[in-house]
Amino acid sequence: MSRGAGLQCAAVAIVLAGPSAGCRDEDGSTDERGVTSEPTGSTSGPGPDPPVTTTGDPADTSTTAHDSSGGSSSASESAPASSTGPSGETSGTEGTGGSSSGSEGSSSESGSGREGSESGSSSEGGREDSEGGSSGESDDCSFTESFEGLPDGSDWPAPWTATGGVLIADVQGGRGRLVPVPGPYALARMYAPIACPDVEGTMTFELTDEDTQGVGLYLRQNDGYLQETMPPGQGYVAFSQSLPFSEGIAVWRELDGEEILLAPTTPVTIQAGVIYIVRFRITQLDAVTTRLQARVWPEAQLEPLVWHVDVTDDAPSLQSFAGGVSIDAWSELGAGMPSDLFVDDIVVTAAP
Repeated sequence: MSRGAGLQCAAVAIVLAGPSAGCRDEDGSTDERGVTSEPTGSTSGPGPDPPVTTTGDPADTSTTAHDSSGGSSSASESAPASSTGPSGETSGTEGTGGSSSGSEGSSSESGSGREGSESGSSSEGGREDSEGGSSGESDDCSFTESFEGLPDGSDWPAPWTATGGVLIADVQGGRGRLVPVPGPYALARMYAPIACPDVEGTMTFELTDEDTQGVGLYLRQNDGYLQETMPPGQGYVAFSQSLPFSEGIAVWRELDGEEILLAPTTPVTIQAGVIYIVRFRITQLDAVTTRLQARVWPEAQLEPLVWHVDVTDDAPSLQSFAGGVSIDAWSELGAGMPSDLFVDDIVVTAAP
C-alpha cells in the first residue's frame, strides 16, 4: 500500500483490481497504486501550502492548536526534544493542514481516562495505554486485541474477519501475523466491528522487509475492501511505510473504494526488525469537518509530543460515521511472496 507522497511513478507499474490504474503525484496525478491524492482540496489552511509536518526540534515552539474538544487555543508550549527516530532524527513540528502547528502537550496519553489532556511521554518510553482485557474484547466504542494466550498458527480471534486480499492471518509468538495475497496489488485487510465516530487507536507493528512493506490502522471503517465489496471500502487510515522512495507516515481516506492521500507523507525512519507504535486520533470538529492526527515512533523510545500528521477532511459520508477498526498489510513486491507483517496490542477507545 504505497501511500507515500511524491511517489516515483516509474518505480513500479501496477495493474489494479480496485481503483483505476495510473500514476498520480501530489498535484492530483495518480500514484502507482492507482489512488488519487488530494493535498489541498480537503485539508484546512489559509494558504496554498500543503498540510505537511516536517521533522525538526519541537522545543520552545509557539502553537495555535485545536484542543481535544475541537476548539482552538493559542499557547506557547515548551516541548522537550525527547523523541528521536532510530536514525537520530527528532520528531518535527505538528503538520496541521492549517489547523495548528508546533509542539503539542507535555505528558503521554493513556488509553483510558483521558479527559482531553495530552500527556508527556513516560520515563520508560513506549505507550501508556490501558491494554487490559481479553483478546478481541470490544464494546460500542472500545476494543482491545493482544493475541495473548493464543497458540501459534491459530486464526485471528473473533470478531476479526478477513475483508479482502488475505493470504495469511494467524497468530505467531503472541502477535498477529498478516500477509497479503501475492500479486500486482497486494493488500490484505482484517476488520473488527465497533461503533465509534470520535475515536483513537494505537497498536504496535513490526515490518520484516523495509524495502517493500507498509501497514495501515483504519478507523471509521465500514467493513468494505476497495471496490471489491458492496458497499465499497470507506474510512480513514494512518499508514506507515518503508519503501525505497517513500518512508514515513501519512493519512488517507477511502471513499467509494478509492483511497486518497490527504497530506504528503511525513518522513519518519521505519526499519525492519524494529517494533513501532502508531497512534491515530479522529475527532469531529463540527458538522462538516473531521480532524485526523497521527504519529509513529519506536516502542523503545519516548512518544513524540507532536503529531507527525494533523489534517482535516470534509467528505460528507465520513462525517460522524461510527465505523470499525481495520488493519491493512501492503506489499510493494508486485511478484513473489510478500513478507510477514506483525501487529499487537491494538487498543481503540473514544477520543479524548
